[in-house]
Amino acid sequence: MKPAPFLAPLLAWPTWANWATLPLVLILVLALALALVLTLVLLLALVLVLVLALVLAVALVLALLLVLLLVVALVVALVLAWRWRRS
Repeated sequence: MKPAPFLAPLLAWPTWANWATLPLVLILVLALALALVLTLVLLLALVLVLVLALVLAVALVLALLLVLLLVVALVVALVLAWRWRRS
C-alpha cells in the first residue's frame, strides 16, 4: 500500500536524492505546529469568553435581585408611611 502523496515527504528521510522535498516537509511541519497553536489559542479564547459570559450572567441576576429588593423596600416604606400618616 503506497502512502498518500502528501505524506511521502514526511516518511522519506532527506538524503542527497530528495533534498528538494525538505522545504515541503518544513512547511508541512510548521503549518501543523501553527494550526495546533492557533487551535489552543482559540480554545483558550472560547473558554475566556464563556467564563466572562457566566460572570456577566451572575452579575445580571444579582442586579435584578437588588432591584427587586429595592422595590420591596420602597413598598414597605410607602405602606409604613401611609399607616403612620393615618394614625
